[in-house]
Amino acid sequence: MKKLMHIFALAMAVLAVASLAACSSTQFASHPPDDASLTTHVKARLAGDRDMTGSDIDVAVKDRLVTLSGTVLSQKVDQEAVNVAGQTDFVRGVIDHLKVEGQRG
Repeated sequence: MKKLMHIFALAMAVLAVASLAACSSTQFASHPPDDASLTTHVKARLAGDRDMTGSDIDVAVKDRLVTLSGTVLSQKVDQEAVNVAGQTDFVRGVIDHLKVEGQRG
């Protein structure tokens, strides 16, 4: 009985992960999202990226063009944020106004 419960729990976990993966890649499959939905989606992707920890990133979207502003801890994190935003479905471009903490500009 314990083995059956373990197999069931494992199957449910695999199903949950597969469902989440499918949702993230097909969330906007039927039509392009409005700017507010796209803003929410980009923010969620950035929040889910552990490299963004300690960063303060604002996201604005107009006509599917994403503008990132705020501060990040390094140039590497800046580039990662631009990549994450740019690889989001339906984003047509990214404007990078991020500042690296401790750098003047």
